[in-house]
Formats: sequence, structure tokens, C-alpha cells
Amino acid sequence: MTQHKHATHRSTRARAAFVGISTFTGDSSYICENGTSRRLAIGATFVRGIGRAFHHSWDGPHEWTLTCIDTGLLKRVAAESDLQCNDVLDIDDTFERHDPTYTNLIAVLAGEAKRAPYAAQALLVQSVATALAARLLVRFRSPACPAIPHGALSSRAFAEVRAFIEDNVGEHISLEDLARVAGVSRFYFARRFRLLTGESPMGYLLRLRIERAKGILRNDAARVCDIAVTLGFADQSHFTRAFRRMVGVPPSEFRRRTP
Repeated sequence: MTQHKHATHRSTRARAAFVGISTFTGDSSYICENGTSRRLAIGATFVRGIGRAFHHSWDGPHEWTLTCIDTGLLKRVAAESDLQCNDVLDIDDTFERHDPTYTNLIAVLAGEAKRAPYAAQALLVQSVATALAARLLVRFRSPACPAIPHGALSSRAFAEVRAFIEDNVGEHISLEDLARVAGVSRFYFARRFRLLTGESPMGYLLRLRIERAKGILRNDAARVCDIAVTLGFADQSHFTRAFRRMVGVPPSEFRRRTP
């Protein structure tokens, strides 16, 4: 992020592998390209796509803030927003007379750049940068990023996910793992899975583990600590808490009550 407060000056922004979002105060700025100049309105927002250069000129006091959004962040946000993007992600150049969302988010980043580092700063900056990336994708994304079709999670993909869970119920399974099996983004997968089953993917996995545990507990020789490890719980305490929450009694009590 860079800021300028000058009068009668010119700056050239070279081609870069990021998307630039510029906000301006005053009405003394010009964007110059292809032999023509365009004066920017008070409070204007200028979005410049990847790999494009431009000349910025001004003839009076003003402030210019340039924020650079990495393409890796854009692709991650696109994937989590159910957008399928090509390797070359393109954002169209756009002039906005005033966009308060950009202005406010960029102001937060500018403020954090002036503050001394603190514990939660990285999380805050990442959250604001993610919000900026989402704003870009929603408003200015190119046709290279179409939305994932509503029915993209087919019955076959859903069956493959359930089979994967069944075969790996005792392993560490993440939401990303399941979405990868289904071939969709994890946020889209989580929503579609809940619509199809009435529960979250992780809730389904936990319920399956508890059902498996019930069957194993009928064997008096099986130790509770071994069942916990076999079914992918962190430890016996974790297993006992989850079992009690879902069944209403701890594993030992369930075993005593079960014929």
C-alpha cells in the first residue's frame, strides 16, 4: 500500500502480477492511457487488472491510496465462493465515482499499516484483505470465473463422499478432503451436504463414528481407550465427551445397559 500527498506530479504504475485498488480524495487526479486523460471524481475508486500499467497524474493536493490484492488470495476466495476460475484470473478495469465499501476497508488497512504490530493484527489484516477480494470477485470478475452450477454435487459425487467416509472413518478427515473427493469447493460442498442430509459433513462423520462405537462396545473385550483411537478421536476423554453428548450416557454406561 502506498500513499501520496503532493501537487502537480505524475506517477507511472508498471505492469504487476496483482490487482490494484486505488482510492482518491479531492478531484485533482487524472488517469492517463492511450493518449487520453480522465479526471477522477471526488472519492473515486479505480480498479486496475493484472498485468496492466497506467499513468496517474495530479495537479493539486490530494491523497491516493493503492492497495494490491495478490492473485493467490483472489483464487482462494473464488474457490470458497463457488466460482470456478481459470489459472489466469482476470479482473476488468473499472472506474467507480465512489465506493464506500472499498474506501472503508482500505482505510482500515491504511490505519493498520501505521500501527505497531500486535497479536491479532495479522488476522484482522487477512480478514479485511479477504473482504476486498470478495468485493472484487462479486462486482468485477470476468467471464473466466463462472459460478459453479447449482447441481454440481451430483448423486454420484455424494455417494463417493459417503463411501470415502465409511472407508476412512478412523482417519483424520477434513472438510477439504471431502470437498476434494466431491470435486467442488469446501463451502459449496458443506452447504450442499447439509441440504442433502440435514447435517454438516463433520456432524455426519461424528455420528458415524459414534454408531461404529456402539457396535464395538457390545464386545466386552474391547477397551474404551482403544475404541477412541480406532475411530479417530484425539483421546479417550474426547471420545467419552462426544459419546455422552450424542447418546446421553458415557460409553461405560452404554455397555452396561446393552445386552
